[in-house]
Amino acid sequence: MALISIPQGLIPVLTLAEISCLLPPHLVGIAFGSVSVLDHVLSMVGNVAFGWLYNVTGSYHVGIMLLLLLSMVGLISMVYVASWEFKGEKKKQQG
Repeated sequence: MALISIPQGLIPVLTLAEISCLLPPHLVGIAFGSVSVLDHVLSMVGNVAFGWLYNVTGSYHVGIMLLLLLSMVGLISMVYVASWEFKGEKKKQQG
């Protein structure tokens, strides 16, 4: 359970840190609120869904594979968004 709890505690921190870097100041408050609500709702739904998958399949294998898939999607998304920031810095240096 610790392996699930550690990322669940770190993901909102990293997400909120990225929001302040990517958005203009007048949108940061709305984004913080939206991400916070979405995080709490999905945390509740995700735990219920994980338990339901265990009850249906009798194994944690499917749930863990879905978590791995979601982690890969998150990693790819993070790299993609970070490339926006890198391109912006590169244009500033050239301009």
